[in-house]
Amino acid sequence: DRDLLWASDISTSIYGIAPDGEVRVELDNELRIYGLAYYPEDADGYNLYIFCRGPDNVGISVYRMNPDNGEYLEAAYLDVGDGRPGGFQITNRWDPYAWSVVGIVQNDDRLAIWHLDSRTDWLLVDPTEGVIEAEDHTDLTVTFNSGGFFEDELTAELVFTHDGVGGETTVDVSLEVTSGGMAQRTIDLPIGWSLVSVNVQPERDDIRNLVQPLVDDELLILIKDARGNFYSPRYDYCDIDYWEGLDSYQILLSGSGSLQIEGEVILWDTAIPLEEGWNGVSYLPRHGVDATVALSGLGDALLIAKDGDGNFYLPEWDDFSNMGSMSEGNGYFIKATEDIELTYNLGDERFMGSDDIGIKTSRTSIPPIGVEGKPACQSDQTLQPGECSYSLLLLTEGIESGTRLEAFTPSGELAGRGIVDKDGRCGMALWGKSSLNPPFEKGGNNSGFNDGEAITITSAGSADILVGELEWLDGDISGWKADGWGVARITQTAEIPLKFGIVSAYPNPFNSQMRVSYNLLETGIVDLAVYDVSGRRVTELTSGRQVSGVHTVMFDGKDMPSGVYMMRLKSGSQSSFMKVILMK
Repeated sequence: DRDLLWASDISTSIYGIAPDGEVRVELDNELRIYGLAYYPEDADGYNLYIFCRGPDNVGISVYRMNPDNGEYLEAAYLDVGDGRPGGFQITNRWDPYAWSVVGIVQNDDRLAIWHLDSRTDWLLVDPTEGVIEAEDHTDLTVTFNSGGFFEDELTAELVFTHDGVGGETTVDVSLEVTSGGMAQRTIDLPIGWSLVSVNVQPERDDIRNLVQPLVDDELLILIKDARGNFYSPRYDYCDIDYWEGLDSYQILLSGSGSLQIEGEVILWDTAIPLEEGWNGVSYLPRHGVDATVALSGLGDALLIAKDGDGNFYLPEWDDFSNMGSMSEGNGYFIKATEDIELTYNLGDERFMGSDDIGIKTSRTSIPPIGVEGKPACQSDQTLQPGECSYSLLLLTEGIESGTRLEAFTPSGELAGRGIVDKDGRCGMALWGKSSLNPPFEKGGNNSGFNDGEAITITSAGSADILVGELEWLDGDISGWKADGWGVARITQTAEIPLKFGIVSAYPNPFNSQMRVSYNLLETGIVDLAVYDVSGRRVTELTSGRQVSGVHTVMFDGKDMPSGVYMMRLKSGSQSSFMKVILMK
């Protein structure tokens, strides 16, 4: 409403900056500001909201400031001890019916959220003031806007204050929001693979017509359905008859883009027919629902469900799920034990509504197929959904909650990771060998398993530990398998090593990447670096303070010339060396 960008640093003045860059307003500041937000609806004219340190630099406070004179008032205080304020926003996306103040609390790993005000912008009245003579009348225009709300009934009161009898008149207003009708969905697509769906049945459902804008922008490489049918613009081949709103699709782009689809809204409780085996399904509700709730209607017929990132829900094993909420715009894979119909269950959950634009999609675990119909990952099996990922559920013993576990191939390639939860469980997607799969840090895009390869699990980070052999309990237990899943128990075998130094470097010789393990007998400052034959330090593998235990890092030598190198581990007065050979 002021056409200004408000900005400040922690201890600077607050500046109101015009679009041309000119500073129009400068307000004195005595607060340590970490975040600013502007709320035009503030009833007192204190539109600037400030997220800052509390009195005496303790805790976190929210202040309201009048941008006309710089006066400010404390609105809220949060006693968080050593917690520090971070990012800050006023939004109606947390709760679609209200305005909320949301701030990051650093060092305390949480969000601070305050209810600010109820939203009334769905109901507009014109005019809001005027004069009505005795025994006369006037027309009011009431405008309703249900954008961003999920199905529900909205209620409000129109309060008219006047100088007639009674002084005030109240009119109750309600608006019922329902599904149905025509709507447009816009899906934002990242570079690479995306697994997507839309909850409308396109009016123009021909695949070529729907994705023509992506072809015109030279972005679309491939689109395919869960049955392996595909459209390749390069080869002008398409055997997908039409876009089915109840199905999910995998889209491969050479750059980021967006897809707009307009059609008849599919009601959230529409039954989706599933066949025994794998199915690609659309997510129909407008708001997110946890996978364990949304899919509960399938009962024992659900074997496993996956999202595009390889996260999965395995109901047979104590309802384990690392999928979180299913969300609009994303597609999903479901493996059923019998023919059945899926009707989504919303439960009692009431999450944020979603606008028709900017739906975030996730990268899929499905590889592309070539013009001969062969999958890009190394597998001789028939193409199925999820073929380049293996879903592994680990039941841990003696491993602390929050520990990150990583999966490695026999050649030492990082191909999966997960976090141990409070119940001692860890779910991870183990990727197959494919240049199109998601990359890991220092792992490269082509990291992954071949069929039948043994799976090695270790922990990662500054508090690394050794883990024992896998005790297989269920699923595909003979090694990594495309489109497979397994449940295994794993135990901690050692925490404090007996000897300091570099333990192993595998493989050695190596041609690009090497996995290096080392022992620390006590906590201290560590430096692990690589030197060439002339003694020149060429790369640092890790440095800083680390706790005692077994640690693992990856040595990435893809940009280094072939030759003999020396690794040196130094901590306090102790040093350890190991010679390694890089061969390309």
